[in-house]
Amino acid sequence: MLAPRTLRLSSRVRPSFRVVGTRNISSNQHKDADGPIYPEGAFAQDASFFSDLARRFIKFSAIGTCALAAIGWGVFEGTQMWVEHVEFASEKDQDARSWEWHLEPDNWGETDPALGYKGRHSIRAAWMAMNWGSGRSGSLTNEAASGTGGFSVVNTDLARANEFLNTAVSIAEPRSASNILKPQTMATLLAQHGYVLERMNDALQAKAQYTRSWASAPGKGHLATYVAARLGDINRRLGLSNDALAWWARAICIMQPSEPALATETPIIPTTVPSSPFDQRVLASILVSLSAFYATSGHLQEAQVVEEDSLRLMRSIPIPDTLTSATPAQALHSLFILHRASLLSIHLAEVLHSRQNTSPMVLQWLSNAAESSERVALILADAPMDNTKHRPPQFISSDAKPPTAYLSSRSLRRPASNLLRDARRTAVEAWSLMGILTEDSNPKEALRYYERAILCAGNSLDDARQELPESEWRLLHRNYSRLRGKM
Repeated sequence: MLAPRTLRLSSRVRPSFRVVGTRNISSNQHKDADGPIYPEGAFAQDASFFSDLARRFIKFSAIGTCALAAIGWGVFEGTQMWVEHVEFASEKDQDARSWEWHLEPDNWGETDPALGYKGRHSIRAAWMAMNWGSGRSGSLTNEAASGTGGFSVVNTDLARANEFLNTAVSIAEPRSASNILKPQTMATLLAQHGYVLERMNDALQAKAQYTRSWASAPGKGHLATYVAARLGDINRRLGLSNDALAWWARAICIMQPSEPALATETPIIPTTVPSSPFDQRVLASILVSLSAFYATSGHLQEAQVVEEDSLRLMRSIPIPDTLTSATPAQALHSLFILHRASLLSIHLAEVLHSRQNTSPMVLQWLSNAAESSERVALILADAPMDNTKHRPPQFISSDAKPPTAYLSSRSLRRPASNLLRDARRTAVEAWSLMGILTEDSNPKEALRYYERAILCAGNSLDDARQELPESEWRLLHRNYSRLRGKM
């Protein structure tokens, strides 16, 4: 009889596993009858896993931080190099150089290597804050130093540029004393600082920096002419009449060294215009300031003489018959002279009216000013021109910009935009004054003048309000609405 077969496990069969949770637990592992079963070394494995994870996180975080820092530093230095080698580069356009637009204060030249890393970076940062913005929005309220007391609103971009230039000047001062810098570096830097302070309406500090710039410069050349002219305007704002006249006289004398009779403490209108286009523009601005000074200080006879002599002198500056055929730099120079002549015509009309002169010449001077400044604005706004004498009113769009020929030039871009703004305001003022003078005698014609003033500021009263200062807009709106209501 055969014995029953004994069942034996084959050596190839592995022991079964018991599933606990999501882990497979071997039969030879420790078990707890009353709780879960854990694998041997589980805590050590988990600690090692998290430790390795933390090390990798720190490693890749450090690599990412270094990469971001390197990218940020590269962008920062790349921007600095762009400003230095593109925005500060010497003007290559021979047309702009021949008419000396590269000498305007908005064009900052290459920085002096002797200023060092921080000094050069500070100057570039100041330029970037003024032209690209500082990243801060709004404005600051600062105590005004214009001689009138009170407070003034300061643009944050200008305030930031002022901070950078303060740093640059503090770095440049000891190096200038040691004769490390180039001869014109300190004078140019102080003039740039004075320009920023002047735009911030800080007349006292601007005067101090311009005065230091004058002391650092040899008293000749384009920079000295510009600084003397600015000091004349600032002293006038501060109520220092004698100092203002003396600085204007110095500026005129510098640009006309061939006329020794001009070396006086009171400005004398020269008999000829300087050959330099930059000096012609500075002289035209000085004559406008001198005219306004005499007119507002009650010296009406002196104002009339200055205005008539100045207009006679400015008419001797050659202007092309067709500005559209001239080169952009030449056309912009001619438009600048035309606009300054328009301002002098308005001043002369106001002085004649104040002296009880009721002749038609008052309206004639205003008409000349209105048509000339309107022509300047239409050309710079790239608007169609109608050369007929009695052309219909044309509005200038509130968002009008100069043609591409001006905007594409680094030296012409800002002067053209500023001149378009100033010409529009001058045209509005001239047409508005003509409306005021003719409102009683010819209301229909006065209404046409008011409408022409509105069209120069935009195509509606809303556009005019955006374009004009609040006081000018209120006056224009009140006069136009009152006369239109009557009619």
